[in-house]
Amino acid sequence: MLVLAAAAALLLALLAVALSTLADLRDDRQELLDLESQGAPPALLRRLVRLRQLGACVLGLIGGVLTGAFLARLVVEIVSVSAGGEPPVPPLRLTFDPQLAAAALALLGAAAALVVLLATGRVFRTGAAGRPDEVES
Repeated sequence: MLVLAAAAALLLALLAVALSTLADLRDDRQELLDLESQGAPPALLRRLVRLRQLGACVLGLIGGVLTGAFLARLVVEIVSVSAGGEPPVPPLRLTFDPQLAAAALALLGAAAALVVLLATGRVFRTGAAGRPDEVES
């Protein structure tokens, strides 16, 4: 059950990265247009959006790892007390598999990078960065 919950959390994290990237492109449209009008090439604009997403992902990863470590320790402490107030038999121990965690983080990082690359791959290639499709009067 915990593995399914972890997989669901990873999928939700990837969805959050995709939505964050698309929202960043939409919300900063005017600023990107200003940068483009000042001579910033499309590759620089794409790199700027990608670096912002990298920063957000790194901060989210640090927060997630710290929260997960705290909750894992807390759950073991809470569950280790039985209804009678005696220690459980056999005793509960918190175990951590660093290889599995590293593999999961590498997979999540690669998937997040792919999501951001796909979301930003076509932007700024046609027309101006923030220019609306139709000119408003």
